[in-house]
Amino acid sequence: MSTPTSDGQFDTARLDIPRSRSLRASKTPVMIGRRGGLLVRAPAFTSLLSARALSLVGDGVCNLALIVHVQRTSGTGIAVGLLLLVASLPALLSPVTGVFSDRMDQRRLLASCEIVQGLLVVVVLWWLPALPVLLVLLFCKATAATIADPAARSAIPALVADADLVAANSLLGGLRQTADILGPLLGGVLVATVGIRGALGGDAASFLVGTLLVARLPPLRPTPPGRREETSVLAEAWAGLRYVASHPIARAAAIGFFLIGLSAADDVALPFLAHDLGGGVIGIGALYAAGATGMVLGYVLLVRVGESGSVTRGFVAGAAIAGIGNSLTGLAPAIGLAVGFQVIRGLGTAVLDTSLQTMLQRSVARPMLGRVFANVYGAVGIAAAISVTLGGVLLDATSPGTVLVIAGLTAITAGITSGLLLRVQERAARGLE
Repeated sequence: MSTPTSDGQFDTARLDIPRSRSLRASKTPVMIGRRGGLLVRAPAFTSLLSARALSLVGDGVCNLALIVHVQRTSGTGIAVGLLLLVASLPALLSPVTGVFSDRMDQRRLLASCEIVQGLLVVVVLWWLPALPVLLVLLFCKATAATIADPAARSAIPALVADADLVAANSLLGGLRQTADILGPLLGGVLVATVGIRGALGGDAASFLVGTLLVARLPPLRPTPPGRREETSVLAEAWAGLRYVASHPIARAAAIGFFLIGLSAADDVALPFLAHDLGGGVIGIGALYAAGATGMVLGYVLLVRVGESGSVTRGFVAGAAIAGIGNSLTGLAPAIGLAVGFQVIRGLGTAVLDTSLQTMLQRSVARPMLGRVFANVYGAVGIAAAISVTLGGVLLDATSPGTVLVIAGLTAITAGITSGLLLRVQERAARGLE
């Protein structure tokens, strides 16, 4: 049976089989035995998780503070929309930003991203510039965050045992979702009590503490020195795209995840569905909160249960559950039922996301993992943008329920498509053993 090598070759036969310790980063103190909880067994992972928690919550605080600032100073929805758009634009740079995760020591890269974001926030809070300059600074900050994200995801296999990957990925996913909820809430409290600059100061402090936590990680070096050819960033970015296209598992996951991203039109339809069902503003909030709550519950469940089956089946099942949840939401006759079905959608999304990360971490060669994560998650961001745009057009032509049913069927179809592609690859891999 073949194994991944430093030149980027991959092992397709080991997708659901714990990989050997030879795939770990050398000299990385993972853990001995399995005593205590994961956060006790893997202190380095705990440091990474804590740093990401501070960074993600800080992002929520910063975004809320800047939205309030722009709303007060410009008074236009277009200005707020530009602020949100600029924050998402770095996803288009994913093929390039992912290269840094594979070229640099990930500990230094994560620390550098924390420092850069913290300094940019300090500049913003000190200056509070006009909108054009603010957008440039926010784009730079979002780019640093985009670089850090695949680095954090690809560092996890070097910090935990293979058997703990599902739990570790679930913890990170649950933390992200919780941060999405707590960040804006905390931001609102800080803006109301200490003002815009005070809230931004709290965000800057979070990056300082995050840098100290990242410094506690072991070295997370790329391909061993002497085994790597010096190439340009653009050349490695192109190599990352080719790798995803040629790697059967990464290709199947990317196709499926992109198709699932096309189901993001549910976000457009939910407010209108709440109105049609008589839920009002409270109903709108309940529907959005239900999806987030379902994801948090799903991640918590996965942490407790751990790995109980094939991650490829988990990927397919997660997409199907999320799709069913959205379709049932579109058919719901009452707001209470719609809220319950959105919780189901969130549960499925949590299973899908955790399975996807674990699947890629086990099948992709470590020298390519950062680029693969950046490309796969960058592509789903683009798909979501397309879906939201087309969803608005479809919503005007049909109804909120129709949009949700179509979004659900899209996710189910994407899961089935991915399952078939992965199954074909697994059978081919077994034939090579």
